Amino acid sequence: MKTLEEVRAYTEKHLKDGVICPCCGRHVKVYRRKFNQIMAIGLVNLVAKHSRTNDWVHVYDIRLGDRDVRAMGGSFVLLTKWGMIVPKVNQDTQKRCSGFWKPTIKGIRFATGHISTPRYADCLNNRVIGWSEEEATIDQAFSTKFDYQELISKVRLPKAPQAQRGLFDENH
Repeated sequence: MKTLEEVRAYTEKHLKDGVICPCCGRHVKVYRRKFNQIMAIGLVNLVAKHSRTNDWVHVYDIRLGDRDVRAMGGSFVLLTKWGMIVPKVNQDTQKRCSGFWKPTIKGIRFATGHISTPRYADCLNNRVIGWSEEEATIDQAFSTKFDYQELISKVRLPKAPQAQRGLFDENH
């Protein structure tokens, strides 16, 4: 490949399965994220807590059974991709984030069953680049459990460029 156009065409052709970018050596892949039960639980609990206080809610106060929402891993933060929640701006330079969240009007309307939302978001470099035509209601989201096997079955380890070899060697 000699031109930027050739590199771009090659990379775009392989985005679904993942590819090592010939220019920068980074793994590039489009990930399909599903609006699932864990996200629905976190959203409904945030909306419920917010409806009582009408204020920002700390992540520790958003319950997921006997644990707080941090047990959801990255699923809670994915709600930002759907425009369902927003983080409070962090003013403390000693912290990575404020830890406070609010549901958006869209999030409240979805959690209360007034609207549906795309079931899937296609993400590239942590940004949404497309949405599924298929929609989901809050009831449907509650019936869609997170399926680790479904996610991991789609993972293919990329062939690492020479400079990155050694990460998966037995000697490391």
